[in-house]
Amino acid sequence: MRITLATAILMLAAGSCAAQDKMAEAIRKGIVEEDTNHNLSAAIEDYQSVVAQYDGERQAAATALFRLAECYRKLGKNDQATAAYKRVVQEFADQTKLAEQSRSHLPKAPAAANSGR
Repeated sequence: MRITLATAILMLAAGSCAAQDKMAEAIRKGIVEEDTNHNLSAAIEDYQSVVAQYDGERQAAATALFRLAECYRKLGKNDQATAAYKRVVQEFADQTKLAEQSRSHLPKAPAAANSGR
């Protein structure tokens, strides 16, 4: 049985929606614990689970963007590769390994001219 591209995309979208629903539910639960039940420890646990999920999503997004840049580079599409590497560095600096690897592929900035000294 072959999975078509459309089926694969639908499966990824459904998984993404489920993850977003899970995050929204954890936030709602945290608010109830915080405001209604006055159980701050439980609220903290709920909020921390959302932060952990968000961090995982950032890592996945940064990885995908880096891999996209690599594909462009291998195809010789240097402008697109550079743009994707720059996005990793600018938008995902917290993903240090990927940001460093991306930075190594960016053109080096020209040395500042001596200011007349």
